[in-house]
Formats: sequence, C-alpha cells, structure tokens
Amino acid sequence: FHDLRHEGISRLFELGWNIPHVAAVSGHRSWTNLKRYTHIRQRADKYAGWKWLEIVTKC
Repeated sequence: FHDLRHEGISRLFELGWNIPHVAAVSGHRSWTNLKRYTHIRQRADKYAGWKWLEIVTKC
C-alpha cells in the first residue's frame, strides 16, 4: 500500500499539483511528511491524451 501511495503522490506533483491539493488527497497533515515527495521534477504530462484522465482527476 505504501508503495502505491508514494507512486500516486509523486504523479500528482509531476502533473503540477500544488502542496495543499496533494495533501488534501493524500491525507498528510504536516509538510514534514509530505516533502519527501517533492524531489520530483515535472518532465512532461505522462497522461496527455489518456482518455480516463478527466474522470480520475475530478474532485
């Protein structure tokens, strides 16, 4: 479960989500625990053109 959580949070940062939005999804209450995921650098939108993206990201 932890590996999947890490992967999901990393992907949100790669998509350009900001810290408050990621924290709302991940359930992290403190920046101290969440900052381990911020070393991710956005390279490109890996999901551009993915037909399920709009469904998955609706909040």
